[in-house]
Amino acid sequence: VSTQSTWVSQDAEKTPCLGLGRKMAGVEGIVAQIKMKNCSLTHLNLECHNIGASGAFALAAALPKNNSITFLNLSKNTLTSKGAAAICEALHNNATIERLDLGNCMIGANGGKAVAEMLQENDTLLNINLVNNHILAEASKALAHALHVNSTLKEMHLGRNGVGDSGAESFAEALKTNRSCEVFLWCNEIGDKGAQALAGAVKTTKTMKSLNLQVNAIGDEGAVALANALKGNKSITKVALWHNSIGDEGAEALAGMLGSNKSITDLHLWRNEIGTRGAEALGEALTTNKTVRQIQIGSNPIQNIDAIPDDDRIVFNSSKPQLRNQQK
Repeated sequence: VSTQSTWVSQDAEKTPCLGLGRKMAGVEGIVAQIKMKNCSLTHLNLECHNIGASGAFALAAALPKNNSITFLNLSKNTLTSKGAAAICEALHNNATIERLDLGNCMIGANGGKAVAEMLQENDTLLNINLVNNHILAEASKALAHALHVNSTLKEMHLGRNGVGDSGAESFAEALKTNRSCEVFLWCNEIGDKGAQALAGAVKTTKTMKSLNLQVNAIGDEGAVALANALKGNKSITKVALWHNSIGDEGAEALAGMLGSNKSITDLHLWRNEIGTRGAEALGEALTTNKTVRQIQIGSNPIQNIDAIPDDDRIVFNSSKPQLRNQQK
C-alpha cells in the first residue's frame, strides 16, 4: 500500500492546467491569470514554488474571483500557519475546488485548526492532503470534530503529523458517525490504545475501503483489536500494518480473522516482529481463504521458512527458495 497520495486526476492531461514544475513563477502573474473572467484553468499546480505566507495571501485574495479551478496543489511550500489560514478562509464557501494539497507546507497546529474550521463550512472539497505538517494531537482533534459536521469529504491524508493515541481516539469517534470520509493515519505515533479505538470504527464502517496504519506502534494488542473488528467487515479490501511491532500473537489473530473475512485482498505486514509461528498461521489461513491476493511478510524474524505452507500469495522480500538457501 503506497504511503503517498496521488493528487492529479487521471484526466489531468486533458484539462487546462497551470503546471509550472519547480521553476519559480511570479505569484502576481498567477494571480492575474486566475482572476480573468474567461479563465478556464482547472488544475493549479504550484508544488515547490517557494511560496510563503505573503504569496498565500495574494492567492487567497484571488480565489473568490475564480470559478474554474478544481484542483489546487500548494504542497512543499512554506505557507506556515498564517498562509494556510488565508487559503482556508478563501475556501470556506468555495464551490469549485474539489482537491486541495497542503502537504509539507509547515502549517503546524494552528494551520490544522484553520483547515478544521474551513471543513465545517465547505461542502465542495472531496480530497485534502495534509501530510507532514506537524499538526499534532490538539489540531487532530479539531479535524476529527469537523468530520462530525462535514459529510462531503471523501479522503483526508494525515501521514506524519504526530496524531498520537488521543488524536486517533478522536478520529475513531468521528468515523463512527461519518460515513463518507476515509482518514489515512500512517506514521503518526499511534500505539495500541489508538488502534483499539480505531477498531471500534472499523467494526461499524460500511464505506471504508482501506486501513492505512503503517509505521505506527500498535503492537500485538492493537493488531488483535483490529483483527477482531475486521472479522465481520465487508468494505475494507486493503490493510497496511507494516512496521508496527506486531509479533506472533498479533499475526495469529490476523490469521484467524482471515477465516471469516471475505473482503480483504491485500495484507501488508512486513518489517514487524513476526516469527515462524505467526507466519505459519498466516500461511494456513490461505488454505481456506481464496479472496486474499497477497500477504507481505518480508523483513520479519522468521526462522523456519519451510514451516510456512507453499503459496505464491505469501510474499517475502526475496523468493522463498532463496530464503531456504540462505538458511542452509
